[in-house]
Amino acid sequence: MVLFILAGSAGPKFDVTTTSLGDGPTIAGNRLSFFSVCLSAAITYAPGSADFLVYCNPKLVSRYSVFAATLIGLSVSFSFCFLLGVGLSSGLNNDPAWASAGAGSGGLIVAGFDNLGTFGKFCSVIVALGLIANMVAPVYSSGIDFQILGRY
Repeated sequence: MVLFILAGSAGPKFDVTTTSLGDGPTIAGNRLSFFSVCLSAAITYAPGSADFLVYCNPKLVSRYSVFAATLIGLSVSFSFCFLLGVGLSSGLNNDPAWASAGAGSGGLIVAGFDNLGTFGKFCSVIVALGLIANMVAPVYSSGIDFQILGRY
């Protein structure tokens, strides 16, 4: 819900009219690099599906339905977050407050909530706590992966 509030609060400052700079191969390379970063963030959840669904009865749930549910769930949630990040970064050139918010994405998120006052600061804290909670599953799954690699 807080990300929807961020989209509503910062959305009017998103710049959707400026075209990308550079020649065709440079723009394609930049977009491929961004897609790779997006994929690397989402792929950390892949080992978790094997760990969390180990007790699932294969006669009741097909592997295709598990794949489809995982793909749709991750695609919808990550797409919204990535588009929100693209929107925030697109407003950097048009708003000096956003440009001076700092080099990290945390300062930009806080700047996106600026026009909400104290409630915006509260929302910023909720986003930070949500990020910490969102890292629990990938860290747990990576721990299991390293145990599998070291079984010999």
